[in-house]
Amino acid sequence: MLWDCHSKSAAKLGRSWRAICIEMLRDCYSKAAAKLDRNWGAI
Repeated sequence: MLWDCHSKSAAKLGRSWRAICIEMLRDCYSKAAAKLDRNWGAI
């Protein structure tokens, strides 16, 4: 019973961690893309 509860919360945590990672990657990517846009504009 306790283990079942633990594995469910771990799975939920795993999903949220994945979401956080994706969000961070997207943020990082959009910043890099914006920087790239500025550089291309400068060329």
